[in-house]
Amino acid sequence: MQFPSVEDPAVPTNRNPAKIALALGLRILPESSRGCVLFVDDDTMLREVGLSVLQEAGFEAFGVASGEECLAALHLRLPDLILLDINLPDIDGRDLCRQLKEDSRLAGIPIVHLTGGRISSEEQAAGLEAGADGYIVRPLSNHELVARVDAILRVKRTEAELRRVTAELRASTRRLEQSEQRYRSLFEHNPDAVYSLDREGRFLSFNAAGEALTGYPTDELLLLPYHRVLAPEDHARAARDFARVLNGETTCSELSLARGDDKRCRAKITSLPIIVDGKIVGAFCIAQDVTQKRESEERFQQLAENVDDAFWILDVATQRMLYTNPAFQRLQGRDDEPLNPDPHTYLESIHPQDRARVIRTFQQMPYAVNAEYRIVQPDGTVRWNWARTFPIRDGRGEVYRIAGIARDITERKEAEDLIGEQAALLDNAQEAIYVQGLDGVIKFWNRSAERTYGRHAAEVIGSRLLPHAAHDSDRHNTARRQVLEQGKWIGELVEQIGIGREITVEGHWTLVRDAEGEPKSILCINTDITERRKLEAQFLRAQRMESIGTLAGGIAHDLNNVLSPIVMSVDLLKMKTDDPACLEVLETVETSARRGADMVQQVLSFARGVEGQRIIVQPKHLLKEVQKIVADAFPKNIELKLSQKPDLWNVLGDPTQLHQVLLNLCVNARDAMPEGGRITIAAENMTVDEPYASMHHDAKAGPHVIIQVQDNGTGMPSALIEKIFDPFFTTKELGKGTGLGLSTSLAIVKSHGGFILVSSEVGRGSTFKIHLPAYQEESEDPVGVNQPDLPRGNGELIMVVDDESSIRTVTQQTLEAFGYRVVLASDGVDAVAVYAQRQTEIAAVITDMMMPIMDGPATIQVLVKINPLVKIIAASGLSGQAQVAKGGCLGVREFLPKPYTTEAMLHTLATVLATP
Repeated sequence: MQFPSVEDPAVPTNRNPAKIALALGLRILPESSRGCVLFVDDDTMLREVGLSVLQEAGFEAFGVASGEECLAALHLRLPDLILLDINLPDIDGRDLCRQLKEDSRLAGIPIVHLTGGRISSEEQAAGLEAGADGYIVRPLSNHELVARVDAILRVKRTEAELRRVTAELRASTRRLEQSEQRYRSLFEHNPDAVYSLDREGRFLSFNAAGEALTGYPTDELLLLPYHRVLAPEDHARAARDFARVLNGETTCSELSLARGDDKRCRAKITSLPIIVDGKIVGAFCIAQDVTQKRESEERFQQLAENVDDAFWILDVATQRMLYTNPAFQRLQGRDDEPLNPDPHTYLESIHPQDRARVIRTFQQMPYAVNAEYRIVQPDGTVRWNWARTFPIRDGRGEVYRIAGIARDITERKEAEDLIGEQAALLDNAQEAIYVQGLDGVIKFWNRSAERTYGRHAAEVIGSRLLPHAAHDSDRHNTARRQVLEQGKWIGELVEQIGIGREITVEGHWTLVRDAEGEPKSILCINTDITERRKLEAQFLRAQRMESIGTLAGGIAHDLNNVLSPIVMSVDLLKMKTDDPACLEVLETVETSARRGADMVQQVLSFARGVEGQRIIVQPKHLLKEVQKIVADAFPKNIELKLSQKPDLWNVLGDPTQLHQVLLNLCVNARDAMPEGGRITIAAENMTVDEPYASMHHDAKAGPHVIIQVQDNGTGMPSALIEKIFDPFFTTKELGKGTGLGLSTSLAIVKSHGGFILVSSEVGRGSTFKIHLPAYQEESEDPVGVNQPDLPRGNGELIMVVDDESSIRTVTQQTLEAFGYRVVLASDGVDAVAVYAQRQTEIAAVITDMMMPIMDGPATIQVLVKINPLVKIIAASGLSGQAQVAKGGCLGVREFLPKPYTTEAMLHTLATVLATP
């Protein structure tokens, strides 16, 4: 596409950039470097054609369609020229031009407006006033577009080159002026004395520092010959140096000056010849006052030779020792050898085990380094050495010397080793040992303290992270005050070492004093006695449990004697009535009496560890019994919801113990809902896998029956959940709980091979999940089946021996109701008398084991002596009496635990009578 040619007034035709450049000697860029152009036009076709024309002509060109895109593009790339359309969709081209020219970063970029058709002079003036560098009026040919862009860029380059040449000329002139000023300033203000001499050695010029150095005023110094300012002993040397300078050499000597104020000073004088038209007309000298330097060197020499620390200076270029002080020789054990030894000799004296490490350390030069290592002296003595080396740099910053100091630290090392051994002993101690300053800052913290308090030494040392008293913070303050007042404190503290975790420590605190006897710190030795206190508490609990067992054993007989008539009377009453309501009441009475008797046995089991019976139990029967008790005995504002799967697996266990567990949990749930609520009991089958079992202590993989007791009561905080199974722990008020319910329940569940999981949230209730191993052998409803017909007698005479008249009466009535004859005895003496008279008639004896005057075992022994074939059934409320009866008395055939049911008594009696 061609652009029709139109004359552009913005580009002067009378200016030839190439001619201007040649006239001024400027450098013109080659044609291949034509520059970068930004094309801003909202007309896509014109913009793309213009970019194509410029790119084909060798320009680097890119385009945008709006003012905003132009600003964004300029943040990414700065062009050499901007072709800007006046009419843009978002901003007027003149306004955009003005905005770009106000930016210092963009002000030097030429901006040429693009416009279609001719424009008025007023419009051109407005554009130029906005900062435009010219106009290009379309349409115009491709060649003309390229030529105008190239001309503009060439003018820009020529102007830039002209500015560069002008700047260089001005800079050169300024450098000359500055050079002369620097020379004058250097001469006048140089801190060193600068002066010149003629061939006869007379002063021609000198600066203020020369006047100060010689001590002569200006008018006198110009009249003096050079040798007059020198000390007499250096006249000859100065004359020789001056003669060498007149021969074209440069000399440097250190001479003494005889000042005009009769004082002496030392100066380092450098002299070089002054040459004019190829002839040496005098000498130019620079004198540096080194008086203080020499005095400093002398003081350093005296200091270095009299200090205990070794000191040396090494020359980097020659790798030779330039200086070593006597302490260096003593440290090496080489007092009789010359100074400045070979560095290799020094390295050979380093202990072989430390040599490689020391060499690696010193290779870090030119940085200052520290090292501790051992030195082996010629006689074999090993000494510890601390060394520090540091670089010495010249005026160019190059390292040309290495200085070092060293110190014998053998005694410190031995002390550190001793301290290390002591620290190791402290770390191996079982007690937590730490030292705190009087300000409370920890200074020492052994390994046992790390284990006891769960904090590493690096975390604690230097801080005030002391253990905190768990309950009474005054206890710590009292202990600290007693240590400061009396010098020591011994006692116990309960300390908190984590969230919700406490330990009991036995502390022995001692006040440590410094050499002047002033208090310095506190040594704390704390022994963790938490487990010991737990064992003591367990021992006390065991003693209480033993007392409870003794007490329970003492009252079990009496309680069973009270319950036995009730149990047997229920059987008799059932035989005498057919009223369903009465039978239901009797069933409840019987169940409660049996549960009461079983609970007595449970107290004995908990106190003495007696194992319960193990039979196949179907959990749904237990749940129904608990449901009935809750419905009958719990307040009406307690709602019970029972949910159980129809195909629950059986478990192998003691139904009475499991019943007690469920009832304990329901009672606790009831107590957690004083205003009423809902108890949900759910049962289901679950197969516990290995991952699940590994997450819970006491859990084993396999099929389980899960019984869940849930309430929506007050709930418990997480800190209490870990304690609720502790014996005697209770949150209930005094007199409303013993703290044995959950501990007994946990013991029972564990004895059945199961485990309990607890979850609780304050205000939202608690959930107890009992996991019991399932018994998977085939069984049809093992608990709760109909009882078979009871065996009956055939008129056999049975002697009943018991000190409780109610038991004798009920037993007699029951036996007679089932076809037996009965003879009674109130104690052992009465029983022996009756049996002696009617031994041929009496078929069997049922005797209590605990009776006054003559107890059961004694009575049985007498009866066996009367008739060795006597058939005796022993009865007792204590399970342990069964072993006594069977093991101690050969005449005992069976044992009946009190309270016994009619069924148990009749079956046992039938078994004994059928035995020869």
